[in-house]
Amino acid sequence: GDVILALVADEEAGGKQGAGFLVERHWDLVKAGYVFGEGSVGLARDGLHLYPIQVAEKGVAWMRLTARGASGHGSMPAADNAVAKLARAVDRIASWRQPIVETPIAARFLAGLAEKFSFPKSFLMRHLFDWPIAPLAARFFGGSLEKEKILNAMLRNTATPTVLQAGSKTNVIPAEAVAEIDARILPGETPESYVEKVRARIADPGIAIELIQANAANQSPFDTPYFAAIEAAIRRHDPEAVVLPFVSPGATDNRFFRGKGALAYGIIPFLIQPKDLAGLHGKDEAIPVAELERGEKILWDLVISLQSEKPPPRP
Repeated sequence: GDVILALVADEEAGGKQGAGFLVERHWDLVKAGYVFGEGSVGLARDGLHLYPIQVAEKGVAWMRLTARGASGHGSMPAADNAVAKLARAVDRIASWRQPIVETPIAARFLAGLAEKFSFPKSFLMRHLFDWPIAPLAARFFGGSLEKEKILNAMLRNTATPTVLQAGSKTNVIPAEAVAEIDARILPGETPESYVEKVRARIADPGIAIELIQANAANQSPFDTPYFAAIEAAIRRHDPEAVVLPFVSPGATDNRFFRGKGALAYGIIPFLIQPKDLAGLHGKDEAIPVAELERGEKILWDLVISLQSEKPPPRP
């Protein structure tokens, strides 16, 4: 079949003017059955060479919270204060320890990791979702889990306050205060159902909640020959590789192709150190040259393996 290199704009700003435009307006030029994009990166840590393959993305439920109250002079406080109401609502969201949710991808990811660790961590990973062990596992493993931001986000719905807007003068009580929340939801949740959970958490009927951007989670099956081909290509150049399916907390262009039925997986096939991961999108973002070269070899082998049974020599 054809191999198409699609270079598109706008991914960092939502992708609608790039991959979204390509898929919706020019699908006849693509018609991809298999898509390989970004969504993850290999990580070397604690002696482990972990390559999480993005097979799914959490959904988006961005929302705006609005509190209203009596306006007036700041020297004469009143109980009906929009800023105070909003502050309480935002605190309720920020302090919300949402429950761990089992998904097939998370279960497979943790089971694969468990094989590389010793007791008791391996036991907790294998039984994080099992009753009656689940509550104990969450209790004893939960603290360290929350420090692992990406893993924590893969196991829970999350809601993060990001924007606050209220008055413009210190001595004036505003009649309205607004907050925006970046909520990311797991497969199986809908933006609408999650809004109701937020509403219940805030427990203040006076706070108006409006969805400002919403889309459901998307995923591709991971028990496929295509996934196996990616794993084989990675392991050919890194025999210590641990290749596992992964749910990314953020969005990528893969979602547009999944919407058309394509099998879409994502990973930047480098193996980087935690310090390099922390620098992604930073002013000194960099990758080792050796990893760039290894990534090119992995991609070459993957493409060739999908085209023929006997790969030709690399140029």
